[in-house]
Amino acid sequence: MENKNKKIKILVTGCVGFIGFHVCNFLTNKGFHVIGIDNINTYYDVNPDGATIDKMDNYYSCLWGGSRIDIYNKNNSLFNQIDVPFTYPTCCCFGGVNMNKLLITSSSLLNNNNENGKLLLIDTKYTGVNESIANI
Repeated sequence: MENKNKKIKILVTGCVGFIGFHVCNFLTNKGFHVIGIDNINTYYDVNPDGATIDKMDNYYSCLWGGSRIDIYNKNNSLFNQIDVPFTYPTCCCFGGVNMNKLLITSSSLLNNNNENGKLLLIDTKYTGVNESIANI
């Protein structure tokens, strides 16, 4: 998709979000004139975002806007929560030599105060599984 005459204008809505930002970046790099709009509201429901599992098949779900990680067992029952010092946890995974450290990323897009936008490392009593390597 090359823009030979560089006069085509493209409107992208939701340009501040993850996908919209990358679409705008791609189109701009291809030479298009990109106009981006976004309402940039600060209201988001608490929604699941990134997740991981441990060796016991417990499911760790980052709650965007919820300042916590919910942990569900194999029976889909919520059995534990980890409170985090930021509003928007985005993704988590296990790491460390013994795979017992939970690494949690966060976003500062809507709120850049406190600990938002940082990485948190938590020691746990659980052991994670190694992530699969994808050859793309």
